[in-house]
Amino acid sequence: MAFKDRFKSISLQTRLILYSSILILFLMVLIILLVEKRQSEIIAGEARKRGTAVAQNLAAVSTNALLTYNYVVLQQNGGRVAQEEDIAYVIIHDKENRVAVYSGHDEKQGMVLTDEISQKALNAKEPLIQSFRSKEMKKLILDISIPVYIKESAEKWGTARIGLSLERMYDQISKTRLNLLLIGGFAILLGILGSIFFARRIVRPISKLVDTTISAAKGNLDLTMDIRTGDEIEELSRNFNYMIGEIRLQRTELEKRLREITSLKAYADDILASMTNGLITVDLDNRIVTINEMAERILGKNREEIEGCLMEQAFGHPSPLGQMMVETLSCEKGIFHAEMELKKMEGSLWLTVSTSLLTDGVGKKMGALAVFQDITEIKALERRLRQADRLAALG
Repeated sequence: MAFKDRFKSISLQTRLILYSSILILFLMVLIILLVEKRQSEIIAGEARKRGTAVAQNLAAVSTNALLTYNYVVLQQNGGRVAQEEDIAYVIIHDKENRVAVYSGHDEKQGMVLTDEISQKALNAKEPLIQSFRSKEMKKLILDISIPVYIKESAEKWGTARIGLSLERMYDQISKTRLNLLLIGGFAILLGILGSIFFARRIVRPISKLVDTTISAAKGNLDLTMDIRTGDEIEELSRNFNYMIGEIRLQRTELEKRLREITSLKAYADDILASMTNGLITVDLDNRIVTINEMAERILGKNREEIEGCLMEQAFGHPSPLGQMMVETLSCEKGIFHAEMELKKMEGSLWLTVSTSLLTDGVGKKMGALAVFQDITEIKALERRLRQADRLAALG
């Protein structure tokens, strides 16, 4: 987990350089290995072809001498071949497998060689190529043996062998490998430098775009981007500038609308505060949404205490005012100038109430509204008048 967190903290530019460098390194190592293998196979193949050609030529020019046991001619043929480059030795075996020619080892003439390489070469019926390290010469040798036949007979009349030194071949392979490593290292260096250049070219405008986006997210919309890369990033910057311009226009429009809404709300609040009648609105669940100051004074309730409460919770159960609001919501029909008596601890409160249904702009039901007036004093005056009339009648 710590490694992942540490890896995530690496910048995008560093990660791009790291990924591209690893990819370039992998590809170059793969290419070097493949080319080196191919070149080594070509060099080894050329060495085998040259050695085989020399051995076949030696066998061809020595055929007559082997038939006649002309050791002088065989010595001459072997001496000429031994002088060629990379030829470690030349051996010609006669029909009885004895040494007829051994370059540099005249003392072995007439002997039968018993080493493993020689025995395999003498027993071979077809051309045979063997590689081994010579303890005597301390070299890698490619032993190529060609059996000598004549057209008239299937009998083997001798064997022509040459020992081709592989030192020069391996030296060429080493030089090729070194050249490939130098070229590969130079290519890797150029690739890494190129990846750094392109990573910076890609990341710098993206970083600028990110910084501008962060500033825009914080509310600073007075920004424009001027990126000229001639690619998708430049197109992205143009689109970003267009988007910021549209956001600025939208923000200006929203600020204008907000000022209008704020002004309308203040105006509506002033109207509610200036009303001589009480006003209450409820939602579809019969919860109190709005109550003006006159309603607070008439009902003796505090707005903070009853807003969001059910009518029954605010005014007790059963509540005539709450029942009227429920009836208005259920019947979807207003009630006009209804008188009701609200029981309070200090006495009765008489109200004249009118209700109506609240709808939105498309006619959808939103709640109910009640407008009421305190007529308690009027009711008391009527009662006194009736009492006075009774007393007068009694008098």
